[in-house]
Amino acid sequence: MSDSFDEKDEKEHRFFELWVKHQPSIYAYIVTLLNDPHGAEDVLQESAAVLWRKKEAYDGKCSFTTWACGVARLEAFRYLRDHRKRTLHLSETLLSDIASRLEAMLTEKPTLVEDRRAALQQCLSQLSVSQRQILSMRYTDDLSVRSMATHLGTSATALHGKLRRLRDRLGACIRHRLKQMTT
Repeated sequence: MSDSFDEKDEKEHRFFELWVKHQPSIYAYIVTLLNDPHGAEDVLQESAAVLWRKKEAYDGKCSFTTWACGVARLEAFRYLRDHRKRTLHLSETLLSDIASRLEAMLTEKPTLVEDRRAALQQCLSQLSVSQRQILSMRYTDDLSVRSMATHLGTSATALHGKLRRLRDRLGACIRHRLKQMTT
């Protein structure tokens, strides 16, 4: 009885390790399908619950990311059906095609998300505190540009321009960092 308990603990521990390692890639996959970070959080949680319930079914014949993204795809489609009024209407065929391409990309380049995240962190560290604060207000706190402009004492137009320049700067920096990683 002790051996089976230890084996079960080991399988659960291995599942947890795999989930923690691949969760960022799975979340990125879901966000791409939904184009809604808040909805993606819900789908990620549902996917985690389903994967946990079905952990015994994972046999290791395919990559964990492929298996988990397959479950996440089904959960994302369920979410889209349930929230159809609030989402862009795309056919399930198109979404399925996008999902398949993303799964292939994640399987071929499992560190892509991690590399991009590392590059983003490096690039963010090069920004001033006020620039990081503006990005945080917009993308972490999810504030509207209008409310940010009021809070910062500037016009929405000026803030839109500043955000665009910051995004352009970060994008160029990330591309540069990723290029350095591959050469």
